[in-house]
Amino acid sequence: MAPLTKAAKKSDKGKFYEQLAQSHLQDEQWAKAEAALEKALEKGQLEKPADTWLLLGIARVRTEKYDAAIKAFRKAGDDDDTARDAFRWIRSIERRLAEKRNAKSDG
Repeated sequence: MAPLTKAAKKSDKGKFYEQLAQSHLQDEQWAKAEAALEKALEKGQLEKPADTWLLLGIARVRTEKYDAAIKAFRKAGDDDDTARDAFRWIRSIERRLAEKRNAKSDG
């Protein structure tokens, strides 16, 4: 992964950070994936930025950053190709948060 990290830092495009994030996602290194996806979006010039926003949302869900995840999913939802998946994730988060609130009020 070191060569990919070097390439990502040197490039003026986000695609190498996106590739680095994919590697972190496969290894379930959610925080590292989140950081790489954020850098990919900062650098821009991505082929499908909505996909990157979707992956960022997923990484944030895995680290239990639900509000930030919803923001990322909303960005992903701006694109017709990712909207359905993005809004499914948002509904899933809302259900999860409602269940947590209900469990607290029951306990």
